[in-house]
Amino acid sequence: SCAMEEGNLRETSTIPEDDQPIECNPQIIQVSSGHNVKLPPYLLSANQEEDETEESSTDHISSVLDRFSKTLKARKKKLGLAVKQVKSDPGKKSGLWYGKDKQTPPVVKVQTDKMAMHKLPNGSYLLAMSHPDMLYLCGKLKVTALLGEVKILGYVLNYDNSKAGVNVLTPEHFTLINIECCKSLGHTDEARENMRAALKSFGVENLGADALMRQCGDSDSVLLLQRLSSELVIYLNTHCPIKLFPKVSSTNDRRFYKAENQLQCLFELPDTALNEKLFNEDPNWAQLAPTLSEPGNKTVVCGGKGVGKSTFLRYMVNSSLNRHDAVLFLDVDPGQSEFSVPGCVSAVIVKEPLLGPNFTHLRQAARMVFVGDIDVAKCPFHYLECVRNVAEFCWSDPELRNMPWFINTMGFTQGLGLELLFGVLHLVRPTHLYELKSARNKHNFLKPLSCDFMNQHHSFWQRDLTASDLDYVSVSLDSVAVQTIQKVSRGLKPRECRDLVVLAYLSTLGVPLHQAVPYVAPLARLKLAVTHETVHYSHVLSVMNANLVALCVSDSDQGVTADDPSFPMILTGQPVAPCLGFGIVRGASLEESQVYLVTPLPGDKLAGVNCLLKGAIDLPPNLYWEVESGSFQVPYVAVGPGQPTTRTIRRVFRPIRKARPTTVGAV
Repeated sequence: SCAMEEGNLRETSTIPEDDQPIECNPQIIQVSSGHNVKLPPYLLSANQEEDETEESSTDHISSVLDRFSKTLKARKKKLGLAVKQVKSDPGKKSGLWYGKDKQTPPVVKVQTDKMAMHKLPNGSYLLAMSHPDMLYLCGKLKVTALLGEVKILGYVLNYDNSKAGVNVLTPEHFTLINIECCKSLGHTDEARENMRAALKSFGVENLGADALMRQCGDSDSVLLLQRLSSELVIYLNTHCPIKLFPKVSSTNDRRFYKAENQLQCLFELPDTALNEKLFNEDPNWAQLAPTLSEPGNKTVVCGGKGVGKSTFLRYMVNSSLNRHDAVLFLDVDPGQSEFSVPGCVSAVIVKEPLLGPNFTHLRQAARMVFVGDIDVAKCPFHYLECVRNVAEFCWSDPELRNMPWFINTMGFTQGLGLELLFGVLHLVRPTHLYELKSARNKHNFLKPLSCDFMNQHHSFWQRDLTASDLDYVSVSLDSVAVQTIQKVSRGLKPRECRDLVVLAYLSTLGVPLHQAVPYVAPLARLKLAVTHETVHYSHVLSVMNANLVALCVSDSDQGVTADDPSFPMILTGQPVAPCLGFGIVRGASLEESQVYLVTPLPGDKLAGVNCLLKGAIDLPPNLYWEVESGSFQVPYVAVGPGQPTTRTIRRVFRPIRKARPTTVGAV
C-alpha cells in the first residue's frame, strides 16, 4: 500500500453576501380555501420584548382574532389574487401589535387558492396545507414536518423522520419537484403535543401555539420551512458558470413574494406559468412501489435518453425508504452517474431520501470500479468486466444480496446498446424489468424487452457470461417526462451535468482548490495508467499532472517497470481496479520521486491506494483560472489575449449523412 502524509487542512466558513439573513417586516400571508388557518398577528413580530409579552391579555387576543375573522369572511367570496391591508386601532397600543419603534405594522392578507404561510420570529415560515394541496419548489430549502404527512418525490415526510429537517434542492434547468399533502384521517393528541412543543422552541408563546393548534383541521399538514445554506451551494455559486441558485428578488405581484425573498426559494402552484420542467408523477407508481421494495427484489430500469429513468428510480428509492432502512442502488451508467464522479460503475447503499439532481446527493460507494470512459462503445468488454466486478461483490455479501436492488442503465437503445444490456441483465439477474417508452420511437428499443426475447437473443460475447436463463417480470410504462407547458427552458448539456458532479465532489474539500494542502506519495509505491488513450509510458506522469485521477487499488502486475526503482510501474491495458475516490495531481517531482495529491478522501482510506488511473473525465475548465483572490498568476494558465490555450475545447458532433441515390448513366 502507498504511504500518504496528511497536511493540516484548513476550512473556511465564509458565506457569500447572497446567503446572509434578510430582515423582513412582520407579516401574515393568508390563503383561503375550504379550511382557514389563522395566526394571531403577534406571532409574526420579530422584535417582541419579554416585558411587552407580559402585557398581553386573552381578551385582546380574542378581539384580534374576531376582527381578523370578520375580514376573512368579508373577502372569502372573492376569487383570484386580492391584497388588503388591515391596520390595527392606533388607540389600542399593545405589545401584540407593536415592536420597538412603536409603529403599527400592516397585516397583509394574500388570498390564493388553498395554502397559507406564516412567518415566525426567527425568520422561518410555517406552511399549512390540506389534502390534496401541492406546491412546486425552485431553489434550496430545509423542510421539517410538524404535523401530518407530506410526500416529496415519493418520500413520505412526517414528524418522526424529519426532526432534523431534510434538504430539498431543485435548481434551475432541472425538473422541479413538489411538496404534496397526504390524506390524513386525523391527528393524535401526541402529534398535536409534539407540534405545540416545536412551536414553543421557535419562540411562539403558549397562547399563540394553542391558537394555531385550534385552527388546524384533521386533514391539515404543517411544515417548517427554513433557509438553506450549505458548502455545496456556496461552492457551486462560486465556481460554476451556470447560475443554479440565483438570488431571489420577487416583487409583490407574486403570491408568496415575501416568503420567497426571505427563504431564497420560489414557490409555484401546479397551474404555474413558470418556464421550467415540472415533476409529473404517474398514478401507477405508488402501486408499484410496495412490490419493488420487497427484500431480495432486483429491479432494472431501462429506456432511451430523456424518458425519466433517473426520476423514476429516485421515486422508487424514496418509496422504499418509507418501508426499509436502506436499499442498494447499482449504477451501471458511467456517462451520467447518480452517486459518483462520471466514468464509474458502482453499488451504493442508500439510507437517506434523494431530493434533488445527482450532484446534490453524492455518496461513498460500497463498491466502485473505474471504467475510464463515458463512451462505452470504445471499450464494451472492459465495461462488462467492470459491471461483473461490482455485481459479484454484491452477490457475495449476504446483507447486500437481501436488500431491494435498483439498477440504473444507459440510454443506449440501438445497435450495441441492446448487446450491452443483454450482458448487464445476465450479470445482475433481475426479478423485474421496467422499460420506459418515449413518444419518439427512435429513442426506444426495437422490440419489447420481454424475458423470452432476451433468452432467445444471441450475443457475440455470450460465451463470456454465465450460462443461465433469465427469469424476470417485464413491464412497459409510458414516459411521463413530457413538457407540461409549451415553453420550457433548456436543460443542461451532458458535459455540463458531468462538470457539476465533479464540482460537487470537490466541494467536500472545504477550502478553495489552490489553498488545499496536498498529500504526498512516493512514486515507487504507485502504479499508473491512462485508460482511455494510448500514451507512451514516458509521458504518463505528464498527462496526469494538473488533472483528475481515480484513486484505485490494483493487484495487477502487467506493466512496464523502469530501471530506476524509484519510478512507478506503468500498467498496460485497462485494469479492472476498485476505486476509492478521486483526486487532483497537484504536482510531481522526479528528483524526489514524489507525487502531490489534492483529494477529499480521508487519510485512512487514502493509505490503501496504490494505483492512479487517468480517464476521459477532466476537470471543469473554469477551475484552472478562477481563484478568489486573483493576486497571483494561476499555474497552467496562459496570460494575455490571443493565446490558443485560453479557449475552451469544444466537442462538435457531426452526424453521418446518408448518401443520395444516383441513377446509373445519368448526365
